[in-house]
Amino acid sequence: MEIIEHVGFKNSRTRGNKWKRLRERVKRRDSRRCRLCGSSERLRACHVLAAHSHPYLTFKIKNIVTLCEFCDCVHGDELEKFFDSTGKLRNKEKVDSMKGSYSVT
Repeated sequence: MEIIEHVGFKNSRTRGNKWKRLRERVKRRDSRRCRLCGSSERLRACHVLAAHSHPYLTFKIKNIVTLCEFCDCVHGDELEKFFDSTGKLRNKEKVDSMKGSYSVT
């Protein structure tokens, strides 16, 4: 298999369908809430370790967390500071203090 870009395999249809299913599983697992702030609006499935630098983790559910659009934009490049390699929070107190402190307009 040839690895391309940041999302996986050469066959984009297979990649797209697989990603759609996985994205939905992640959101269900995370109770359709942002893992950082708790928002239920504008959710995304995001890689903890970037897929472009860790392509072998692209479809590993433990490497994907649900974030709202705002937290993804603000913290997207530093998720490994918040989550360990299994998707568990590293510093729950810091995340709890962030919840509700953001305002998305």
